[in-house]
Amino acid sequence: MESRTTASIFVGGVGIAAAVCLAYAGLSLSVSGNDDLLLGALFAILTAAATLRPVHLGFRLNVDLTTLVVVALVLTLESPLAIWAGAVGVVVGQLVQRAVWSGLLFNSGQVIVQIAAASATLAAFGWQPASPAFDELRFLPVMALAMAVIFLLNTGLVACVIGLQARISPWLVWRDTLTTDLLIEQSSQFALGVVAAIVVSVQILILPLLLAPGIMLYVSVSRKSQLQFQTQEAIGALADLVDRRDPYTADHSRRVAIVAREIATQLSLSPEEIAGIERAARVHDLGKLVIDLSLLNKSEPLSDDEWRLFRRHPADGANILTWFPEFRRSTDYVRHHHERWDGRGYPDGLAGSDIPLGARVLAVADALDAMSSARPYRAPLSAEAILAELDENRDVQWDAHVVEALVELIERGTIDLAGSGASLRVVDGLGLPIQSR
Repeated sequence: MESRTTASIFVGGVGIAAAVCLAYAGLSLSVSGNDDLLLGALFAILTAAATLRPVHLGFRLNVDLTTLVVVALVLTLESPLAIWAGAVGVVVGQLVQRAVWSGLLFNSGQVIVQIAAASATLAAFGWQPASPAFDELRFLPVMALAMAVIFLLNTGLVACVIGLQARISPWLVWRDTLTTDLLIEQSSQFALGVVAAIVVSVQILILPLLLAPGIMLYVSVSRKSQLQFQTQEAIGALADLVDRRDPYTADHSRRVAIVAREIATQLSLSPEEIAGIERAARVHDLGKLVIDLSLLNKSEPLSDDEWRLFRRHPADGANILTWFPEFRRSTDYVRHHHERWDGRGYPDGLAGSDIPLGARVLAVADALDAMSSARPYRAPLSAEAILAELDENRDVQWDAHVVEALVELIERGTIDLAGSGASLRVVDGLGLPIQSR
């Protein structure tokens, strides 16, 4: 709740800053003729259209074509009209998407602040939208500076609100957003925005034609994102089928993924690491595809040969994942999630900090779900028994630091054992309870 309150305060602060910008723009707004009104209306429409159907690129990170329009807008319109045109457009776009009030306030507010800050930057160095000097080299660094302001405000404000909501350092969120995909996408939008501004200065009626390369850019990014998402969903569905082969482990991987995500967040890992660990947890038992169902359901002790076969599943699962770039970070976590802190685990007998941190997190999350669920050979453990087991085996089977993070989550109520392992309950990032059984 505390993280949500802090995030709400931050969103409110962005809204107040946007309101100040709008008030300033309203007091100084001056429209010299129908051309200004037409251009302002056109940019408002383009801004609204640009905000529709954002593309998912990463950890809670979505992108659209707003940057393209904002760049063209600040280079073309006087600051007050630019602010109001952008504001009307982004608000209309958010309303069309039926955004919740907090999303509407933040998304609209940050675009308004971007426009105001970039316009002020340009004006400080003598840029005149009424008579743009695109052919003067002295303005190239000025335009570059204005675009840097747009980029830093856009990514910085988004990183702050994501970090506050997810209890992660905003700096880590911002650092992890600077992926090659995002930088290429944003650079393309900046370039197209400048071209659009140049076209407007020559012939405004040509401007709609620039929608074609913008749409092509959007479609390219969207298709790549969709392919990555579909791949992850397909592998996740395969992992679910593995879980459902055994009535005792139905939805096991989904629950482990939620717990692993919460532990990784508690450890203040970066968003990229959290996403990699959660992704690994969703598919950590994929290697059990090659294990006979009778062996998975066996209630008697396994023979030496059966145990050797069973111990292969982490490596088999990791080998499957090496074929998919989307799981590259997750592969080592899956391979080593049955290693032990004391070196007596499998498949490679790694010990201590030689075990990847993501695998150590996954091992604890996997163990918690195993202890809190019924198995062919035992009933689920009570909350007291689970906590005692965690305490007894820290620095023996599991990393004590990871165990401490899990215990803190249990004590805080994020993970609720409710006195019985059969009722393990996790409150996810949206505040919704997810029952394990």
